[in-house]
Amino acid sequence: MKPEPATDKTIFILGAGIYQAPLIRQARIMGLRVLVASRPGPYPGFALADRAFHVDTTDAAAVLGVARAEKIDGICTSGTDVALAALGGVVDALGVPGPSAAATAIATNKLLMRRAGRQAGVRMPEFRAARTAAEALTAARELGTPVMVKAVDSSGSRGVVKVRGTGEIDSAVAKVRAVTRREEFLVEQFIEGADCGAEAFVLNGRVVYLLPTGCTVFEGEAHVPIGHHLPHSEGLARLAEVRDQVERCVRASRLDHCAMNFDFIVNEAGVHVIEFGARAGATCLPELAGIYGGFNYYEQILRAALGGTPEFPAGTGTPCAAVLLRADRDGVIREQRNENGPDPEIVDVSFDYRPGDRVRRFRVGPDRIGHIIAKGARPGDALAALDRALRGLRIVIE
Repeated sequence: MKPEPATDKTIFILGAGIYQAPLIRQARIMGLRVLVASRPGPYPGFALADRAFHVDTTDAAAVLGVARAEKIDGICTSGTDVALAALGGVVDALGVPGPSAAATAIATNKLLMRRAGRQAGVRMPEFRAARTAAEALTAARELGTPVMVKAVDSSGSRGVVKVRGTGEIDSAVAKVRAVTRREEFLVEQFIEGADCGAEAFVLNGRVVYLLPTGCTVFEGEAHVPIGHHLPHSEGLARLAEVRDQVERCVRASRLDHCAMNFDFIVNEAGVHVIEFGARAGATCLPELAGIYGGFNYYEQILRAALGGTPEFPAGTGTPCAAVLLRADRDGVIREQRNENGPDPEIVDVSFDYRPGDRVRRFRVGPDRIGHIIAKGARPGDALAALDRALRGLRIVIE
């Protein structure tokens, strides 16, 4: 039996998947009445909530209807861009804390993001908007290959294709067309450099929390983040520059009362903003931020969504790292075991599926089949613990 809420506050969480489940659990710990909305499916968050609504979170009118009927006190999400337009609509209509619809529109449309960023002086790749393969070819010739061809409305690295030569344009455009709902798409300059990122929190127009994060990427059609580590020494060394770019993005988008996630490329020319989101990052970033900083990131997201003040202790903390588990083929899980013994540096080993479930060969972030989180006295110790944990797993896919 679920415990009765200890407060009279109702929080509405959009999404019931793997990346929202920890947020839902924390809301229950805080004694909130928890509502969850997601399209129907085998999502773990449904069973954790006080009330579950089988509502597509891209349906802004349906989400607003639930929020009005349930007289919510706050709304939030984590790890997904899909629900942000509906979230912004509820913020505007009901006056609860959070980012506006206009701000979430910029954060979830790469073309709007590029245009707003350019006006605010954000260091970003050069870009062109295109509607046809012929326009994309012209853009690629102007920018010089390699280029990135991107759907403007996708997330999780879907619809993002690296084009190494103009002969690949038609194929790239077809892949983008397969995932986008928009007529326009992006062709943008490919920036060479090191992948990294940052978690941030903006409150009353001010960046109150900023943490550079190291990134491990999977080299597929695009660079897909598959892991993160803290601390990120280069990001901390360039903290003033990172903060300047983050604050420019905040001004460009007018995001407020929300967590933000940033993807950067760093090279000798500086810190380049590839994307930013109006929510905490996926790939275990809230958990890593909490381990490193000594606080619960999900609690701070909930506090802000209810009009409170999030608390982020100053200083450095415990080095930590995470990596996604990935399948090397399409198939069915026949065997799956964690054979690791007790290890204080292995924080969490989590499987997303069970034996008998069908999984996809890893191409983009949503293809993950689980994750590992580790910590250590030094950054190298955390990474070594990840390796130990991986060696202790037995996963057979046929």
